[in-house]
Amino acid sequence: MSKRKAASDALAATRDELFAGEFAGLLIASQYDPASILTRLSPYLAGSASIVVYSQHLQIVADLQIQMRAESQYLAPSVTESWLRRYQVLPGRTHPTMVTSGSGGFLLHATKMLVFFSVAVSSC
Repeated sequence: MSKRKAASDALAATRDELFAGEFAGLLIASQYDPASILTRLSPYLAGSASIVVYSQHLQIVADLQIQMRAESQYLAPSVTESWLRRYQVLPGRTHPTMVTSGSGGFLLHATKMLVFFSVAVSSC
């Protein structure tokens, strides 16, 4: 019974930490849709928090970049390609493997901004 209590307490502490929010950054590297993950976790980020999304496929991060540009809370979403080269290591010689693709995936980076709206009231 004490294992269940410890697991329950750990889960409650993790939930409390999440709901307290004000995180300095968010890193998403998942097989699931990163847009839905970002939508759910974005409210818990502090202002000027960095957001980084990794995917092996360009289309996934490109679609998310378009969605982020449409919202005013994300500053300068940009996509870069990480480059990876595998090396063949043999006794006495090392050289790059010539039949590799060279791509290690794609990264989307943006900064979350705090957006405040003000309404001007004119007097007659």
